[in-house]
Amino acid sequence: MKKMLSVIMIFAFVLSGCSFFGKNDDPKLPPDTAKEEPQQKQDGKKDYVIGLNSPVEGAKEWADRYKPYQGVFMQKKGDYRLLLISQGEMFSEGYKVSVNKVEKQDDKWVVTADIIKPAEEDYAGSSVYPFELMSILDNGKPVEVVKSDESNSEMKLDVIEIPEGKQFAVSKNFIVFSPLEGDKITSPVKIQGKARVFEANFRIVIEDGHNVLAEKVMMSDAGAPAWGNFDVNLPFEKATNPSGSVIFSYENMENGKMIEELMVPVKFNQ
Repeated sequence: MKKMLSVIMIFAFVLSGCSFFGKNDDPKLPPDTAKEEPQQKQDGKKDYVIGLNSPVEGAKEWADRYKPYQGVFMQKKGDYRLLLISQGEMFSEGYKVSVNKVEKQDDKWVVTADIIKPAEEDYAGSSVYPFELMSILDNGKPVEVVKSDESNSEMKLDVIEIPEGKQFAVSKNFIVFSPLEGDKITSPVKIQGKARVFEANFRIVIEDGHNVLAEKVMMSDAGAPAWGNFDVNLPFEKATNPSGSVIFSYENMENGKMIEELMVPVKFNQ
């Protein structure tokens, strides 16, 4: 009887031992020593994201603001920089912007984008806005954008940086890079932007709410339907009010009727 009892106890111990040692293949560790899952990037942030599925809050609204204007726009938003490559407003299907390569080099980012145009334009009567949006982690390195086309030629594009926390003044046919809304200006003031106006002619007026301080008829470097660039240092008279506006407008050449006006509120540095 004692011999049988001893055999049973030994058998039970062996079974429990097998179960115990079996756990050594994948032991449960205390929380402070648990295995770490590999992280995609530091703090779980990706180096970059292509498209509207951006980690930046408000990215779609930001893209909607600037996509009607031809160019490359970039602005820091939190931990990322939003980068928009846009062909502007077009009136035919077949236009497309597609990022095909992103290189994180030692001293900079290089983004290569295909700028595609249709073989033949088919004017459908409605506007299209071919663009690509990117969110690039801000590591302090500059971003270079290179355009490639059907001929496989490449050209570096100018990147227009929007100061953090600011926005460009925009309307249907004007986008103003300088001055920014709320800027303090001194004479002469640097005025820079893009216009899409008939025969490239438009008017700039600086006023302080009481008086016209300066007025100039300008020409951009291209007329509508293209977007033309303009850049001028415009002197103005002493203001009688601490704030005023820089006004961009263009009129009907035949009857002088105002077609469009964009007012940029500014302050005078007196």
